[in-house]
Amino acid sequence: MNNKGFTLVELLAVIIVLGIIVSIAVSSYLSSYDKTKEKLLKTKIDNIELAAIEWAQENIKDISTGCSYQNYEGLKGYKPNFCLIKTVKDLVDSEYMKTDEYNETTNKKTLTNNVTGKTMFCDEVLIYRKNNRMYAVIYDVKSNNTNLICNEG
Repeated sequence: MNNKGFTLVELLAVIIVLGIIVSIAVSSYLSSYDKTKEKLLKTKIDNIELAAIEWAQENIKDISTGCSYQNYEGLKGYKPNFCLIKTVKDLVDSEYMKTDEYNETTNKKTLTNNVTGKTMFCDEVLIYRKNNRMYAVIYDVKSNNTNLICNEG
């Protein structure tokens, strides 16, 4: 007897192998997608810090003496005499930080954390002066807190 075709066991084996290949491909794609979102967020943070430095250079008189943020770990033991906290919203409103993202419900400008999907408007940037140069570091990334509701208005 010469039966042409595949047995049920052979078909199941092929389906299982294809399922394994698809699951590996999907997990690899999702991992790559997450890494891309993290890199985009890092780029946004770098741009925010550059915008804060630009603001500080043009508004140096507004940076107060005395700094209460001396324990901030990013300063690595440096105790600045001059510092100030600005929010991302302040930088966008003063047009030092450019964005073309808009909140669909309020139709106002926004800047979104690509990882959490929350607005970055409440994120805080520490601007400080060291050796007559201005520096800025993200001080408090509130958009990482998925429970936070930030007022963009």
